[in-house]
Amino acid sequence: MWDRIALSFPDRTASAVEHHWKDRNKKAQRHAMAAPAPPSKTLEKSQKIRCLQDNPKQKGTACRDRYEKYKSATTVKEFYEKEGTPADLDHDIGKGFIEVIQPTPAPSIAGDPDRKKRPREGPAAPRWSSDEEARLRQVVEDERRAIAGGAPKAGVWDRVAIALGTGRTGGAVSQHWSAMNRGTATGAPGAARWTPDEEQKLRRLVEAERAANRGKCRGSFWDGAAAALGTKRTAAAVQHHWQDMNSASRPSKKARTDEPPPPEEVDDPILDPFGLRAGLAALFSPWGWGS
Repeated sequence: MWDRIALSFPDRTASAVEHHWKDRNKKAQRHAMAAPAPPSKTLEKSQKIRCLQDNPKQKGTACRDRYEKYKSATTVKEFYEKEGTPADLDHDIGKGFIEVIQPTPAPSIAGDPDRKKRPREGPAAPRWSSDEEARLRQVVEDERRAIAGGAPKAGVWDRVAIALGTGRTGGAVSQHWSAMNRGTATGAPGAARWTPDEEQKLRRLVEAERAANRGKCRGSFWDGAAAALGTKRTAAAVQHHWQDMNSASRPSKKARTDEPPPPEEVDDPILDPFGLRAGLAALFSPWGWGS
């Protein structure tokens, strides 16, 4: 077949004609796939429309008669009820005879859609000091007692901010209080920052647990560790902080340091009441094994 068609094109071979035909059809298919669907396929029947009242169709045609019937339609459903066809809808929207009415966007709550784009006015709020955080804990405890005595809960953070007296808003105070207590028991006062003493106690607890359980920590250990620390932290918070402590970057073996080695830890009878660390150390020491 392509040989016969190529006779009509003296400068083309049969394979060149066939290749061009297939390439042309592929481009047409891609164009058809990329073309948007007509309005009659995408518009909902409840979609509002507005028709041009001056009939733009040619006189004496059937489409002009149909236009006279459906030009008063205000929705797509009403358009079809007044004898409009999908072809009429697609044609008239394409020509601008019918306008698709888009819904008006709801105004923003603040009334200013570009409010977030503007830089913050005024100086930045100062950082929280340790004295201010201690004062915040005291004020929160006072408010808790007041609420327990019958004071209203509404506006509590505004009252805390006023009592704090550092010029911060109630929202800023509430946000910082949540950050301070992140990782502690819900509603329990206390600092989220770990002290060196608390981390040292946690390290001793973990070492005692590993010594008693072949280098592993049982799943229930973290509940006991949280209770033994006595800082009102959750078991998950204690476990997560232990992982953070051990994932911190350590100096390389080749790195030199002038710091003296840490002193040997003394067994704490409160953290290890049964003397497990001392007993296991003696059992597995070169002098205690097999004696």
